[in-house]
Amino acid sequence: MDLGILIDSKLIFNDCISQAARKANRKNNWFAKTLHNFKNAPIAAFLLICESVVRSVLEYGVIVWYPFRKYQIKRLERI
Repeated sequence: MDLGILIDSKLIFNDCISQAARKANRKNNWFAKTLHNFKNAPIAAFLLICESVVRSVLEYGVIVWYPFRKYQIKRLERI
């Protein structure tokens, strides 16, 4: 692992993609739980914050582990 990117011998990066998906799901779930505490705040602000937090996790190091297989792309797009 180098700078948070898991590198395997075949350079498929399945473990790295799985790790990024799990971390993004955790942040997304945390954000959904937190959203209930702020019912009077504008929803657009929360969507912007959520998008920036989750997307930053998914896009970190993507230039190295770019998903090129369909199952990898689907895994990340579900989030």
